[in-house]
Amino acid sequence: MDLPHFSGRTLVICPHFDDACFSTGGLLLKRTSKVVVILTVFSKGQNAPNLKLLKLFSKANKVLNLNLLRVIIAEYASKERQKEDRRFCYRISAIQNILPFKDSSLRGYIEPCFTNADNIDKEPIYNAVFRAIEKCVFSGSYTSILCPLAVGDHVDHLIVLKAFLQILKKNRNIPAEVFFYEDLPYASAYKLDFISSLAWKRTGSNAPLFVDITIEMPLKQNLIDIYRSQPINEAKLRVLYHARRLFMSKDMRVDAAGYCERFWRLDLC
Repeated sequence: MDLPHFSGRTLVICPHFDDACFSTGGLLLKRTSKVVVILTVFSKGQNAPNLKLLKLFSKANKVLNLNLLRVIIAEYASKERQKEDRRFCYRISAIQNILPFKDSSLRGYIEPCFTNADNIDKEPIYNAVFRAIEKCVFSGSYTSILCPLAVGDHVDHLIVLKAFLQILKKNRNIPAEVFFYEDLPYASAYKLDFISSLAWKRTGSNAPLFVDITIEMPLKQNLIDIYRSQPINEAKLRVLYHARRLFMSKDMRVDAAGYCERFWRLDLC
């Protein structure tokens, strides 16, 4: 598939370390961009449920309740997740860029970290995130930028989306083409029509770009295996399911065999 939109320098803005792989991995595997930068906004956190050592730390701290142990848990989880993402970036020849913000697990939220989108810019961390993303957007001469659509209303995803939309509103002359990706695995729990309506409501986009990733899907599934700190078996099933139904919806055939990722293009003109 010819993808002229992604032939130059591409920036993928990610709330967390696994978002680029889960949501855009097929597109990135097509290797159409000369340079790909994966920008992770919330790099500090303790959400790594499959790390055995972390389970032991957490179990011990339920008894001891020590602030120092909580710090150790967060540092260990953050470093392991950063290593996972570094391996992913290496596998797809991307540049890893990390911002130092604490994710919802360290800001007082309890799983699941979903919230209302209306007042997301009132989050205490919002303005700092906005300024940091804005600096990154204008420091790389990007020709295309991908941002989460925040399907599922995770607080961190909503902060990133709102900040990026504010950047676009503030700087209407941004030279890059802008696309919003469907957050996985969250998007798999919603009907496709709902996601389409959400794209229009949040970004004003009604221009879906379907990217056929049938050839890339086995390798994308292998890349998901990199994120061993996460429940990857469930994630792989949900990613596969969403990609399958997107392909069927594109071809309007229930027997169509293949997989797609879908992106929502924003016309800045």
